[in-house]
Amino acid sequence: MDGQRVIQGRRIGAAEIATIRELIGDHRDWSRYKLSRALCELWDWRDPTGQLKEITNNTRMILLPWVRVPHLASHVLSQVLRRVRADWHGKYNRRLELVETFVDTSRFGGASYRAANWIDLGLTKGRTRQDRWSRMRVPAKRVLVYPLHRRFRQALCS
Repeated sequence: MDGQRVIQGRRIGAAEIATIRELIGDHRDWSRYKLSRALCELWDWRDPTGQLKEITNNTRMILLPWVRVPHLASHVLSQVLRRVRADWHGKYNRRLELVETFVDTSRFGGASYRAANWIDLGLTKGRTRQDRWSRMRVPAKRVLVYPLHRRFRQALCS
């Protein structure tokens, strides 16, 4: 890995990457959640209340050009949306109202999301959430959302 990155305010360099690899290697049977929790404990990542921070991953859907299945992306997205509602409620005992995704428009068009009736909210400013002083420049991303309930606006604004 060249240089270092900053994640959650912590500099991540070669030594930290080695620690993560060792943790994964020593516990191949652990889930991503359990590995994330162990890493938070190891590095003492806590929120302002002292609780361990929650880590989630942003998985990406890539349809390889040689895969030819009609409406595959719409089908996969609908299955994921159905599943995320139940999983979210099961874990947090709260109803999930809206799902969002970001599409790198310099590389992808987002046609799969639009075909699955996601709502296009426009483009980001071309910066990252860790960029407090607006100095980093990254490609602008298209923001798309999918409401999971008819009254999502009222629920989000209440």
